[in-house]
Amino acid sequence: MTKRLLIPLLLLLCATPAFANCTAFYYDPVTDSILSRTNTGTAYYFDFVGGADANAGTSTGAPWKHHPFFQGWTGTYNHAVGDCFYFKGGVTWDSSNWRLNITSGGGTSNQDYYGPDPTHTWFTGGSWSRPIWDYGAAVLPSGTGGNMVNYNVDHVIIDNIEVIRMFCDSTHASTLFSTNAKNDLHMNRNYVHNFRPISSAGCGTSADGPHIKIAAAGCCATNTGFFTFNVVDGSDGTTGIGGYITEVLRDNLYGLVVWHNVIHDVCSAVNISQAHSVSYNLIYKVGPWSGAPFNCSSGSSVSAHPDGIQLDQWADIHDNVLFDVTGEVINFVPNVGNDSHIYNNVCYLGTPACILVGNVSGTNPGNTYLWNNTLSCGDVVNNVCIRVGSATTTLVEIHNEHHITVGGGTGICINAAPINDASCASVTTFNYTAADNTFQTYAAANAQGYNGSQGFVYSPTLSTNSTVTAIGTNLTSSCTSSILLCVDTEYGTKQVIPGNTAGAARGQFARPAGGNWQSGAYSFDAVTLLTPTFSPVAGTYIGTQAVSILIAGGTTGCYTIDGSTPTGDNAGNCTHGTTYSTPISVASSLTIQAIFTKSGFHDSNVGSSAYVINASPPVGNGTNILVSYPALGKIQITIQNDPACSVQCTVTLTCAAPGCGPTYTATTP
Repeated sequence: MTKRLLIPLLLLLCATPAFANCTAFYYDPVTDSILSRTNTGTAYYFDFVGGADANAGTSTGAPWKHHPFFQGWTGTYNHAVGDCFYFKGGVTWDSSNWRLNITSGGGTSNQDYYGPDPTHTWFTGGSWSRPIWDYGAAVLPSGTGGNMVNYNVDHVIIDNIEVIRMFCDSTHASTLFSTNAKNDLHMNRNYVHNFRPISSAGCGTSADGPHIKIAAAGCCATNTGFFTFNVVDGSDGTTGIGGYITEVLRDNLYGLVVWHNVIHDVCSAVNISQAHSVSYNLIYKVGPWSGAPFNCSSGSSVSAHPDGIQLDQWADIHDNVLFDVTGEVINFVPNVGNDSHIYNNVCYLGTPACILVGNVSGTNPGNTYLWNNTLSCGDVVNNVCIRVGSATTTLVEIHNEHHITVGGGTGICINAAPINDASCASVTTFNYTAADNTFQTYAAANAQGYNGSQGFVYSPTLSTNSTVTAIGTNLTSSCTSSILLCVDTEYGTKQVIPGNTAGAARGQFARPAGGNWQSGAYSFDAVTLLTPTFSPVAGTYIGTQAVSILIAGGTTGCYTIDGSTPTGDNAGNCTHGTTYSTPISVASSLTIQAIFTKSGFHDSNVGSSAYVINASPPVGNGTNILVSYPALGKIQITIQNDPACSVQCTVTLTCAAPGCGPTYTATTP
């Protein structure tokens, strides 16, 4: 029952402007998710259509037209660490604004934030969509270097922006993010597409010629940051254009975490130097594939690198899905003292060798560990899935692989031959282990149910499958907080971003602490199912949330929202609780508890996630809002302003009726 009460207001901190703090979203590597926090800076608002630089800029009612670091800015701005810059949803900023030359930044855990308003309630059109930054499909003004965003400072977040019509021709290149040796840069949840190379001569003939880059190091090395949950889609770009066009990540992007991205229909995906973690990505249609919107092969040579993932130093590469990659699918050169770990990856469909360990250099190259990958490799009879160069002695340890080839051979080639060379030398200076792996022909694999049409390709379906009965090496002792091998593959992207193409996410199974492991990226008969996880994660939110439980194929989720504990029968049926089928609508504060159950497995432990749902902040004097109190449901409140207050004030609303529960803090204009 909805009760209509007038709640008395207690006015606090009257002299404090409400816009002295602002909300930012950042990638948190501990929880592996995008989280929100309160920055110490000021919130500024931008509307290229309805704004003016002479406005105050601190409200949606008086937004600025340009950002102070855009071309064309005519206003006055004093930077503070942790400032938030909110761009109106659905509005396009055209090429007259570029470049964004960022000359002031935030601080540790207080980064400057560029993105849409936090509640997604400020937009043009019938529903919210991202703000749009339009490169303009043309050459940028002299002095910009073709860079759309130029970092000159550390601690900056660019989040949830749609970028369109990036440009190149035979003499002009473009870069979206030029990082310039800066640190703590977050490039998250952006949607980059509709590339526009317009010259019939193409955009360069090699990896070093003019072309489109999404992120590159610019002048220098030594970067740290996060490139996460982005979608880069070349499928809607200009057709029929030759040359080496689109490269997503390029150059000396040191220390970059590249996780949970969808990258497709490009000439090169991840081609960067130095140490990186590249994981949980879906990468496909890379290089001169059939049906490409632009011809990546025209005039290009082997230096063009139509690669899925290429790293030039030690590598941490796991849980990626790559297919239709015409160059080197995963290629790295272990030439510094750190070890490289490549595991839980799935590679298939039209690929040559899936993993290429390049010729090492230096005096202490580090060891290479290739563990539990599922690789379907090429259509040449003698083609193999792993090729290893031969230059300096090091250890290449290969365990628990599942390789599917035309010939069904050993799947390992030790020499420096090109990736499609059918010859495979037997002499090497490497010490390597190649035991406990499963090698199959396509015919044998298909007969057992492994195929490229499965929801999770080349995964086992029966306890009698070859990867399930394999006598694999137990690698539990190798698992650490950073080597996440004791669970099987997550299968690429973890989160589907609304409005964009994204791959299937997969819940993971734990590998056993004792006994033999199975071969390949998948574990079919894990002893205990993993504890459920939730998206979004537990926390405080404004407005109704759609909460997803990540579920592996063939697994049943059981959940409750009434405080009771869900249970299953170890056979895929819920004995208490609701069977999960679609995201759970959470309109008020509650805790979701969930388990997984599947035939032949022990039910998982109970996972729980608590959500606090707040009403939207008030928007003006005399505004009626509904505030949810646990004991009384939704109560209508009229916002009143203290006449002694000449600026926005922080107020605390308290309920006078019994059982009202917590107070509600909001702001008045």
